[in-house]
Amino acid sequence: MEWRDVALALLGVFVAVGGWLARALYSEVRELREHNARLPETYVRRDDYREDMKYIRDKLDTIVERLPSKD
Repeated sequence: MEWRDVALALLGVFVAVGGWLARALYSEVRELREHNARLPETYVRRDDYREDMKYIRDKLDTIVERLPSKD
């Protein structure tokens, strides 16, 4: 075997490993993009949470006001 054959074999191995790595990274990026697209379905935005909590606190305040006092 000449040095060119060894160099071409090593180049082929490096290209194969590089191609496998690029495909693995591409598939992980695609999965992350799909996961990020589903985030609004799973999590609540901060301003929506604050509005809902304000509504709940207001309702609880009216319930507490209607309770008889312990005097």
